[in-house]
Amino acid sequence: MGGTTAKSCLIQGGVAGVVPMFEVGRVQRFMKGSGLTIQVPVVDLMEIGAGGGSIAKVSKMGTLQVGPESSGADPGPICYARGGTGPGVTDADLLLGYLDENYFLGGEMKLDKEAARRGVEEQMGSLSYRPYGVSMMLLTRPWPQQPRRILQRRAEIQKS
Repeated sequence: MGGTTAKSCLIQGGVAGVVPMFEVGRVQRFMKGSGLTIQVPVVDLMEIGAGGGSIAKVSKMGTLQVGPESSGADPGPICYARGGTGPGVTDADLLLGYLDENYFLGGEMKLDKEAARRGVEEQMGSLSYRPYGVSMMLLTRPWPQQPRRILQRRAEIQKS
């Protein structure tokens, strides 16, 4: 996943799904009908949140909340060591061992695992880095499956 939003498209038999129109300039980001409809065939993309830069925090209710705030690619998550201060999805991936701190971006960038650990411990309070990381995974990993299911269903409907 990239920054804050990942885009998904269903490809069947080597062909991307296409829809006959597209809406641009939405006033409300996810509210259909709040933008300008353009009648042109476009690839059927679906966006999901909770990308690598999505920042986690403890809500007023004491639960873990991911996003909508994001560190983006610059400054990026804490582990990028570029000034990011909010613990994010990439920090959780690193702390859980899903990322190699010495081989990120094809080995061109080293991640700072200790900075990520310190940032999580400072900002998550009683929620130590291990439960934080596992919680982040549980909150964010089911999301990529939703667009796939929705796009598959759309394709089935268009065929019928």
